[in-house]
Amino acid sequence: MLDRAAEILGRDAVDESEEERRFLAQDALGRRGETSEAALPLAVLRPETAEQVARVLALASETRTPIVPYGAGTGLMGGARSERPGLVLDTSRLNQIDVRAQDRFVWAGAGAILKDVDAALREHGLCLGHDPWTFPVASVAGPISTNGLGYMGGRYGGMGDQMMALEVALSDGTLLRTRAVRRRSTGPDLARLFVGAEGTMGVITAAALQAFAVPEERDLRAFRFASFEAGFRAIDEINRLGMRPSLLDYGEGYAAPWPDLSTRQAYPPTLYLGFEGFAEEVEASMRRALRVIAASEGEERPQSEAQAFWDDRHVVAERFARSRRRDQPPNRDPNLAFDYMHVALPPSQTLPFRERCIETAAETGAGVMEFGLWLGPELFSASFTLPEAQGGREKLRLMMDGLLRLAQDMGGSMEYVHGAGSRLAPLMQREHGSAFELLQRVKTVLDPYDVINPGKLGL
Repeated sequence: MLDRAAEILGRDAVDESEEERRFLAQDALGRRGETSEAALPLAVLRPETAEQVARVLALASETRTPIVPYGAGTGLMGGARSERPGLVLDTSRLNQIDVRAQDRFVWAGAGAILKDVDAALREHGLCLGHDPWTFPVASVAGPISTNGLGYMGGRYGGMGDQMMALEVALSDGTLLRTRAVRRRSTGPDLARLFVGAEGTMGVITAAALQAFAVPEERDLRAFRFASFEAGFRAIDEINRLGMRPSLLDYGEGYAAPWPDLSTRQAYPPTLYLGFEGFAEEVEASMRRALRVIAASEGEERPQSEAQAFWDDRHVVAERFARSRRRDQPPNRDPNLAFDYMHVALPPSQTLPFRERCIETAAETGAGVMEFGLWLGPELFSASFTLPEAQGGREKLRLMMDGLLRLAQDMGGSMEYVHGAGSRLAPLMQREHGSAFELLQRVKTVLDPYDVINPGKLGL
């Protein structure tokens, strides 16, 4: 099989070295504290064209060999983790960038780095609207496959919203490309089938992404509130008015209950808010937002605080990339487990859910690290910690799964940004209800031998 893969790709594109196989066997889920070992792949394949990808998928189907599409490996849910011995399809060489400046979009290869795509667009006075914390290191197909959300999602939407068309290789060797237009009325949008599918339905080889004019102006501010609830009220009103901040990041931090294990300090509820666009729009938006925030007694902080937050938003990703390649351990005490969630809720349920998080953490003996909102009142994030000596990772996982089920029961969704991968796969049937059977049927039609990223999304 590997000889046939070498005939398709060239011998130098089939890497059987143990170092690369082990490195690409898992994504960033391993940094989260995953204890089980990923399966060691048989080889890493590095195609250069979409046609090669399609031929490799046909070979994988013929030989019933699992194949895992792999981008930059920054996923946090195990979406690119090898669950069974098979092949890793490294898309890093699919990095072409074709800017269509007059039409305001760009065709970018699956392996093109977001930062590079944005740089190519800026030569034409355009920019990407997707700016996640992984912006300097993540590749194009990853955030499409998880329907990722970035810092500027309030204005531009998630990655799925910005995707206009896709080129996708299917398990039978078919290569399809949808039309790159912003709107059409000619039946179901087949490209949407692969958004958020994490490579289980087909392998994205390229995407047409919307491009936006570089904003004339950007206004960034920072505010503090006396309570989480007060900041929530301001954010809810901004949302009700239909305002579209390019940046809205709100959170509060708690001191670690175990100072001998963590020096983490508490910080008050803090909102980072920004508007961008043409000058008159930015001025009017911020003026109205200031009135809303004043009504909730928000206290404005020095502008330098907001600018520092914006300037440092990608630092974690850059540090992660360096430490991962050097196989350095996570920057935390191994005796202290931690976990986090990003749930979508009806706005009316956000504060009640937060209260249940506080109660559940107290009952479990876990410490709350942070609570936050992203882009609006309905996107709620939380992180928790617990010493390994008190049950650690396993006890925390049980608590988290209970809270995720609670979010579902309150009319919400268990994840709004990172995808389900393997970490949340056991809850997928509960998430989708009767529609989960339809997902399985679609998977069977498109991938009858279950070779493309098997085990992800619970499929």
